[in-house]
Amino acid sequence: GLCRWVFCIARATFSSRTNCPSWRRSASHTLLAMQLLLIRHGQSSENVEGILETRAPGPGLTALGMAQADALPDALRTHKIEGVYASALMRTQLTAVPLSGNRTLETTVLPGLHEIGAGDLEGTKDHTQTARYIATISAWLHGDLDRKMPGGADGNAFLDRFDNSVAHIAAAHPDGIAVAFSHGAAIRAWTALRATGMPSSAAAAG
Repeated sequence: GLCRWVFCIARATFSSRTNCPSWRRSASHTLLAMQLLLIRHGQSSENVEGILETRAPGPGLTALGMAQADALPDALRTHKIEGVYASALMRTQLTAVPLSGNRTLETTVLPGLHEIGAGDLEGTKDHTQTARYIATISAWLHGDLDRKMPGGADGNAFLDRFDNSVAHIAAAHPDGIAVAFSHGAAIRAWTALRATGMPSSAAAAG
């Protein structure tokens, strides 16, 4: 499949009157559709070592991660991309470099695209601790957005900041295609909670 290690596509609909996501506004407003390609960063050293690390600036990319990033311009050659965005972490910005360079676009950093913060679980390699991180996100997906990550934020805070970043992108490209480089847990959680009309196979395992 097409870059299965990173690829997740969400088609979002936004209000032309407010430039806010349609889930925040009445369906009576005129709606415009844009296509947002959410792409997970390439492989990092922490991925290889199994370390849960969401703090800035974070690690860079491995040689494989750089090769994955280098493959993106050709993989997306048929997409008329108007904007490239990335989180504040180094690994997403490095993944964006080949694509933004190929399309002569600047990469815009949006902090709201950040990975779901691990709170007290940062830096762990312990499977039990990692399971707590996953269980918290799972609770959000099952409706318990008030549940907090140990030592961190709840699901409402995550959605607010990711929603705001997506709304910013949609306002800039109301009828076009944009790419946002983000993180595995954040992409899967946001698409599960917000995206509609997306095949289940589109959310790639991270």
